[in-house]
Amino acid sequence: MLDVEDVWFQRVAGIQPSDPLPETVETDRDTIRAHWDKVEKKSALILLLYKMTN
Repeated sequence: MLDVEDVWFQRVAGIQPSDPLPETVETDRDTIRAHWDKVEKKSALILLLYKMTN
């Protein structure tokens, strides 16, 4: 579920989706927050690139 937004933005941008957060990773709050921070940064970059090219 954590990776849905990440995959969607990557597909919109024509990028091969990255690997999801492994199920074997301990999903404590800090791990989830760190992963989500990366997702938010990638999503913001994709939106910025889209805005610059359209």
